[in-house]
Amino acid sequence: TYDGNGNVLVSGSDSIQQAIDNAEPGATIAVDGGTYEEQLTIDKEGISLVAGDGTPRVKYGDGVVVQIRAANVSVSGFEIVGGATFDRGNLGMDVRSTPGGASVEVTDTTFEDLYLGIQTGSGGAHSFVVENATVNNSVAGFGHQSETGSAVVQDSHISVNTQGVGLYKANNALVENN
Repeated sequence: TYDGNGNVLVSGSDSIQQAIDNAEPGATIAVDGGTYEEQLTIDKEGISLVAGDGTPRVKYGDGVVVQIRAANVSVSGFEIVGGATFDRGNLGMDVRSTPGGASVEVTDTTFEDLYLGIQTGSGGAHSFVVENATVNNSVAGFGHQSETGSAVVQDSHISVNTQGVGLYKANNALVENN
């Protein structure tokens, strides 16, 4: 379904992944509140995944809940929930395989019951920004590994974790007001 501005709308029993698959590059996908039990892969450039009416909750058992494989992607207003097994592969968001020079922005999003909220890495997003995010009941909040890319984690809340923000070979990182 589309709104008057050409945005893709997802609600009720719709599939977020199907909306991503059917969207054009650069599309905005607005997802209404509710629980969506599926694994997501964003593999089209310029996709903006935003909350519509209410807070959408994307839940997936063990494994990666959201994989970002495209440039210039943004995610805002979601709850990303794992299976609470704390296995190393149980990631809220994996941003390690985006094209070089890509940017990824995550705002106003909550991650919980995961091994790691968000993982970026070399070969992944060149510019990575997390603002106003929350990570609860997870082993680690955010992990960034890149000698060439930049990472910003600010105004976020990380609790009940053993590691808040992990930086490795991060030459250009800003972590503030967390």
